[in-house]
Amino acid sequence: ADLFTPAFLDGFRNAREPELAAYLTANDIYDWAPRVPTRLFHGEQDELVSFANATTATAKMAANGSTSVAIALCVPPDGAPSTHGNCSGPHLLFAESFFRAHARDL
Repeated sequence: ADLFTPAFLDGFRNAREPELAAYLTANDIYDWAPRVPTRLFHGEQDELVSFANATTATAKMAANGSTSVAIALCVPPDGAPSTHGNCSGPHLLFAESFFRAHARDL
């Protein structure tokens, strides 16, 4: 709602933007099944990217047959909230560790 006009949002929500809806459907990044260990890094209190993105993607990938996808929850140091900014450092460290543990022949 902060990015679009009320008229545009109303049109999109009420199927008056079919071309955009078709492009979004064609660019769905959830409809596949990872076959290698895959982690979706996310903080439950992320104010920029909805946590529902991670849960929706994980559920869809699992429904497609993946047994190797999971959400890696952010746990900031010192009990700070798991916001987008507070999670960037912890997730970078987690990603490095995850890739080191799973990388082969690189």
